[in-house]
Amino acid sequence: MDSKSFHYRLAGGSNIEYRPSRYRPYGGVPITIPVRVIQESDMVSLGELPVINVDKECYGHLRMFALGAYQPLTGFMGTEAVRSVLLSGCLPDALPWQLPVYLESSRCFAVGSKILLRYEQLELAQLKVTDYSASPVALREYLGREPDYVIGGELTLLMYPDRKLVGGIADWNDLLDRALLGRNDKRTMALVGVQAWRADDEYLLRMALVMADRVLLHGAPDTDNTVTDRLPRTLADRASRAVINEHYHPGQVCVSPLPSWLCRGRLSPLQLAIIYQNLGCQMLGVVSELAQDDRKALAAVDIVYIELKAPFHCAECEGPVTERECVHSRDKHFRLGENEILNKLLIGDHLPPMVARPEIARLLSREVSRGEIPGAAGTMTRHIFPHASKVTDTMRQRLNGHRAAVLWMTGLSGSGKSTLATGLEKELLLSGHQVCVLDGDTLRNGLCGDLGFSAEGRKENLRRAAETAKLLMRNGMLVVASFISPFAAERTMLREIIGKGFTEVYIEASLEDCERRDPKGLYQRARSGLIPNFTGISSPYEAPAKPDLRVNTSLLSIEDAVRFLLFELRGMGLLKGAATFSTVPDADGQQAKLFFNSGRSN
Repeated sequence: MDSKSFHYRLAGGSNIEYRPSRYRPYGGVPITIPVRVIQESDMVSLGELPVINVDKECYGHLRMFALGAYQPLTGFMGTEAVRSVLLSGCLPDALPWQLPVYLESSRCFAVGSKILLRYEQLELAQLKVTDYSASPVALREYLGREPDYVIGGELTLLMYPDRKLVGGIADWNDLLDRALLGRNDKRTMALVGVQAWRADDEYLLRMALVMADRVLLHGAPDTDNTVTDRLPRTLADRASRAVINEHYHPGQVCVSPLPSWLCRGRLSPLQLAIIYQNLGCQMLGVVSELAQDDRKALAAVDIVYIELKAPFHCAECEGPVTERECVHSRDKHFRLGENEILNKLLIGDHLPPMVARPEIARLLSREVSRGEIPGAAGTMTRHIFPHASKVTDTMRQRLNGHRAAVLWMTGLSGSGKSTLATGLEKELLLSGHQVCVLDGDTLRNGLCGDLGFSAEGRKENLRRAAETAKLLMRNGMLVVASFISPFAAERTMLREIIGKGFTEVYIEASLEDCERRDPKGLYQRARSGLIPNFTGISSPYEAPAKPDLRVNTSLLSIEDAVRFLLFELRGMGLLKGAATFSTVPDADGQQAKLFFNSGRSN
């Protein structure tokens, strides 16, 4: 048999051949696993064989044999092989191997006898016993319990011609048909610890597709239904498949065929490499740092092992990155652990876009609310699942011809915020921009009409305004918000709510100028004690230390301030058209470029 091809041998001598490829199995020589197609005449003879009803873990082993992932094994290990693997990390022939693949039994069987292996009422394989003995001490220590006997033997896999299977194992024939997953001329990489539904992990997936033609996602460790502080493996895989089916070419990204218990950290780096080499992968990427002993052990496999750094979202980089690319401080980094994600879902909090795509966040929220997670029913407090629009923010901005943003104008009452906001609104609207003004007084007469002027009432007023501004921004608009927002902590809250696109504009003016203007007579009433806790008089105003933009209306007219805001916004890339300079006379009467301080470099 050509060492560059792999095939199953059908009982009776005929072969199913597959085209040659660069695939080279572990150990160098492909094994031959017989596959017996069950005919109606076979049912009587099979029915006479003793039966072992295997558990889910043993069924997982059979799946691995069906896929050829356990080469060079031809069946379950005998006692000597189990002892050798557990004590020395090698098969009896000294070939490195670290996973005991055993079959337990409570019954006695003679060497040479045949056994039928059944799972959920479906006969999957026939085992010819080559070794039968009490379980070794090493296995009892490994399991932490006392299995009766260990059976070793060679397997013959059973295939059903009518393909009408029962017992929920309808994929068994498909497993046998798809046994050459990855064994072709395409470069294939297995990614361990990466879940396609996570926005930051998807960044690593796209990096992998630069190096490989196809990617197998092994999934993150400890993602099983038995783990209470993580998403169930079934739900995580469903979310990953939703991303893969919608955003990647067919066959370009596949969820690993390994059973869930093999994805729970039970495999060493060497054993992972062995299995994925047998599945036809040329590369194995793992989000972890290898120990020196593991590096040496990997010399036994013909696969390129790639250590990946864990990704995260960086506010300054404005997207997912790893520490190899990002130079910003850790306070700019954001990555939720899976237990934190689960806690958010359990109380009904929606996941932000830097954690998961909107449609995936909605899928996870919906499934958790339906009781997908044991014990979760009745724990949710909100049951809110925002709809994932088919119209993206980028699509709106491209159609509008400009970016969306929130210009949050903060300053003392009378500093000119509202006048400047409406002047800017007019100029932007006439130049073809989608723009909207949110004013504090306007919201107080409607949306926030139920709120008072206590500290809690004012904070809630700003929170509602920020959520409204965020909604308008996501619909492609330039939002000009005019609110005193006197405290730094409140402005930090606003920036966190609105996120990317928030621009803090400090409308600076002296208290004397604001009192002199006093268009609403508020300062006079505050001085006389009629208005308590008035900002600038009986309540402090914490001026921004480093605003994104600063305009001093004690020095500039409203017209000049509008012109230079337009200039600065063009320089930030927010507006249509080219930037222009305006000039006003300087102190000596000469024409000079008017300049105002900004919290950023230009």
